[in-house]
Amino acid sequence: HFLTFLLRSLNLAGARDLFMKHRDFLNKEIMKYYKRVYDPKTGLVKPDRNISGMKDYALRVSPCYHNCMMAMLAGEIGKAKLNNPFRGMNFKKRIKDNFWKKTHFIDDLSGNNAITGDANVFPFWCGIFTEKKMLKSVIQTMRRNELDYPVPLRYFHKKTREHDMIWQNIFAGDWEERIISIKSPALIWCRAFYSEYLTYI
Repeated sequence: HFLTFLLRSLNLAGARDLFMKHRDFLNKEIMKYYKRVYDPKTGLVKPDRNISGMKDYALRVSPCYHNCMMAMLAGEIGKAKLNNPFRGMNFKKRIKDNFWKKTHFIDDLSGNNAITGDANVFPFWCGIFTEKKMLKSVIQTMRRNELDYPVPLRYFHKKTREHDMIWQNIFAGDWEERIISIKSPALIWCRAFYSEYLTYI
C-alpha cells in the first residue's frame, strides 16, 4: 500500500507542488491500483488479490486491512484533487456490512470469522470509523481474546493457524501467524495505534 501512504504523507506535508509536478504519474498509478485491486461487483478488494501489507504471508480473501487501505486511498486522492475513480463510493458502509460482527471486525471474507489485531485497529486508524461505542466494543473484544497478552498486539485469537500461508513461510517459522514479532515494524505500528485508542475510552 505504498501509494496510499505516499499520498497521505504528501497531503500531510501540504506538498501541492509535488502533486502538480507528478500529477500524470500519480493518476496513472491510481488507475493501475483501481484496475488491479478494486472489484466493481462487490465494491471491495478483489478476493484473489495478494497485496503487500499487514500479514502479507497469509493467503486471505479480501482482508479488512486491505479494504481499509483502499478506503483511505480514496480519501487521500480526494484531498490531493487527483483523478478519483472511487468518487462517490461509500466504503464505510461496505466495510461495516461485510466485516462488522456487532462487537468487532472479522479478518477477511474467507468465512472463518477470525478475530485479529490488525482488522480491529486499522478501521479506526484509517479514519473510516470514529464511533467511540464501536471502538470500546472492539477493545473489549481484543482483550477478551487476549490479543493484548502478553504484549499488544497479537495477530490471531487462537493458537492454531487461521490461514494458509505462502510456501516461503516454511523458512520463517511462525512469522505472521500468531504473534507479531518484537522486531517487526508491524508490532510498532499496531502497538502504538492500540495504545493510543485506549486513551479514548
